[in-house]
Amino acid sequence: MEDETVEAVDDEIVAAIQEELPGRDALFIGLGDAVIPTVLVASAAFFVETDPTLSVFGVSANLPALGAIAGSIAGLSILLWMVLKGRAHAGLPLLNGGAIAGYLLGALLSGLSLLEALGVDGVL
Repeated sequence: MEDETVEAVDDEIVAAIQEELPGRDALFIGLGDAVIPTVLVASAAFFVETDPTLSVFGVSANLPALGAIAGSIAGLSILLWMVLKGRAHAGLPLLNGGAIAGYLLGALLSGLSLLEALGVDGVL
């Protein structure tokens, strides 16, 4: 896409959000809301040994890590939908819940058992 096209799309998105949120100039998200789900993604990518790995934007990641990313984005989408409806809500439960659900789904799809995904297979 050309720069003008990207800027036009950005302007349209900003205008749409401003129409939905009269009197509000910004939406705030805490640092922990972004960091904590990201730690799960990084841990899943580094510590969970599973196949297959997929290459996304030139970065190789396993299904549990990609699931955690997708779950975080889904949780963020639900959070933004709630906020745009005018209901304030804490972000961390939705973002963490999405990240954990996505991680578990990705782990199960990659062939890990639930106990292996939770890291308690040798304990129980």
